[in-house]
Order: sequence, then structure tokens, then C-alpha cells
Amino acid sequence: MKFVIMCGGQGTKLWPVSRDNYPKQFINIKGDKSLFQENVEQLLEKYKPEDIYVSTSDKYIKYVTRQAPMIPKENLLVEPHIKKATGPAATFSMIHMMNKHPDEVVMFYVQPVIIREPTEKYLEMIEGIEKIVKKHNKLVTGGKFPKYPEIGSDYLELGEKVDTETNLEVYQSIRFVERPKTIKECEELLKEHKLSLHCNHLTWTPKKYFEALKLYRPDWYEVSQELSEAIKTNADAKKILEIYSKFEPGNVELFTNNLYNKGEVQVVILPFEWTHITTWNDIYEYYNRAGIESKQGLVRTLGTKNNLVLNKTNSLIGLIDVEDLIVIQTEESLLICPKNSSGKLRELLKQIEDDGLIQYL
Repeated sequence: MKFVIMCGGQGTKLWPVSRDNYPKQFINIKGDKSLFQENVEQLLEKYKPEDIYVSTSDKYIKYVTRQAPMIPKENLLVEPHIKKATGPAATFSMIHMMNKHPDEVVMFYVQPVIIREPTEKYLEMIEGIEKIVKKHNKLVTGGKFPKYPEIGSDYLELGEKVDTETNLEVYQSIRFVERPKTIKECEELLKEHKLSLHCNHLTWTPKKYFEALKLYRPDWYEVSQELSEAIKTNADAKKILEIYSKFEPGNVELFTNNLYNKGEVQVVILPFEWTHITTWNDIYEYYNRAGIESKQGLVRTLGTKNNLVLNKTNSLIGLIDVEDLIVIQTEESLLICPKNSSGKLRELLKQIEDDGLIQYL
């Protein structure tokens, strides 16, 4: 079995700590390790370094080699330096897997900023998913029953339970449900349908991937075949970029959604705690649950509660009688917002970019 970890995204959702040249997957969130490092180290408890591939851009290679030096250089897939979103990026990686391991089961990590605990349950799930893919030759993905209405996540509607001869809880997919826009809409969906959060862990063979791509995104498939030939003949970076530029931008869901909606996907309910880090509030919730101090650095408070305060400088931060705030201080920037507004960070970064202040991004 092989694994592809996608690490090419810009990753500024944890600004100002994560930035364009130092994305969130490489910053330390748990102690002295990044989530990318933790992802790799968990896999290494059962699998070999040669089984792990990392897809990233050339400007992030230095972080990958520094944080995971055990991964062979030939397993580092350098994406062309142009933003096309997860669909073309995933296809680029799967071209390499198709050329090397066409019939191998491949687990694909679109998001490397996931915390999975405990590791033993996670590895048991991987073993079970490999058996399911080999037996049914379908796309298998992960799901999690929501504990409360979440409007920041996509959902999968589930059908009948599937007997997979494993210890995993597995369901047939009915349809992909795009993330609701309001809490009320989410509550109604959860009341009327059996839904799980869409937790990725996309797993199938490269052959199956390209069969689906040809059927549901023939334009991407056509470009992928031209790109595959260029890679096989060791074309230079300029030629690779020229071909890659032909991809229409879009997320991988633009074609996998067809599989969900046709019931061609099996959804494994994750048997472990799954935390997707997309906002500073996610960090606060995780720290609170894991017993990690939510005030870090030179910070003094009086009459405060439920705040996340991270000071990455030698200056002093003082807070009095405030609650439910995010306060993040770096050498160049300061972020202050209510916890429940941390999801609006993208809008702020767009404003900063539009104002020509890209040196702070």
C-alpha cells in the first residue's frame, strides 16, 4: 500500500503564524512537531519510508526534507508552480503513482492538517480499508458522524451498511452534500438524512482513479495523458508547466462527487478522534480538549477566560476582562478577533492582498 500526502497548498488559514512561504502544514501545533511530521511518523509505525510520497511545490521542498528526511528523494513529487486547486494537483500525483504502481492501493491525503488519535486505531483502519479496496475495487473514503451542526464542512449522505468482513463500520454512499450555509439549514439536513462529515482519506488504485477521471472529467483526463507522456520521457520543468497549465482549475470533488451520487463509494466511519485544523478556533478547541495550555509565550491576564493567546515575540501581551478571543502576535503582525469569527480570516487576507501589503502574507 502507498500513501500520498498533499503539501503544496498555500496554507495561510492560521495567519499570521502560517504564511505563504511557511504554510500551516509545516508549523508546530503540537509541541515541537508539525502536523505534517505527525502524519508521516504515524504511518512509519507500520509502513516504510518508501511507501510514502509527498506532493508539494518547489518552495516547500526545504520544509519536507527538513521535517521528514527519511522519505526518499524520488518520492518527492514537485508540483508545477501554478495554482490549479486540488483536482489537477491530485491528478498530477496520481500520474506518478500510475506510472509506478498502477494496481497498488493508494491512500490520498488532500489535507495534511489533521490530528488522528489514537494512532493504533488509525493504522487498523488503514489495514481494513486496503482489504475493502482490494475486494470491491471502489473508492473508499472516511466519514464521521457529527456531534453538532457544522457549517464549515461538507457531508456525505449514507445508505445501507456494507458487510466488508472487517471490524470497520462501512456504508454505501448516496450523495455528496455541499457544506450548509446556515446552522438552521444544517440542522434540517441532519434531522432528515443520515449524514456523515466528509473526512477524505480517499483510497483506491491509480487505475480506478483514471477510469473515473476519464468518465467524469474527460478534459482533465486528456491533459493527464499528455502530462504522463511528458513525465515518462523526462521532459523539463518548462514543458511540464506548459502542459499542466492546460488544466481547468477545480477541486477533486468536481469529479468524485459523481461517484458519491451514484453510490459508487464506500464510506468508513473513522474509528478514532479526528480533528481538522482549519481555523484558530479549531486550535483552541483542540488545546482545550487535549489539556494543552491556550496561553503561550509572554502573556499576563486578569479576569479573562476562554481565550487563545499565542505570543511569538519577546514583547509582553496583557489582557484584562476579555473572553472568547483569538490573539496571535508575531514579529510582523497581530491578529485579534472573536473565536467564532476566526473563519473569516480569508476575507481579511484578501483585503490585505488587495491593499498591496503582500509582504505580511
